[in-house]
Amino acid sequence: MKDKQEHPGSNLSAFNTQLRQVEGDFLSEPGLPNRPWFKHTIYAPGEYTGYAAVVIPGVNEAIDAKDSARAQQQMVVLTGAINRAEQTLEAAAK
Repeated sequence: MKDKQEHPGSNLSAFNTQLRQVEGDFLSEPGLPNRPWFKHTIYAPGEYTGYAAVVIPGVNEAIDAKDSARAQQQMVVLTGAINRAEQTLEAAAK
């Protein structure tokens, strides 16, 4: 992908669309536990931090709550999001 970033080719609009898709790949349709309006699996305002960002919020907040079942479930959601983004990036690199 680094080569693609340095030499995106002549169709910058298509390349930009692919990069925007990667961001969308990180969304979880049901949203975060207890806050379905926040859908990003990589960053979101924390449940108890106001607007301060939490990285990997679903997993980290479950760990903080000592809720191993929710942490495992959120790891599945996160893994799915990362896999979707990886597939998009692989397709864009071709």
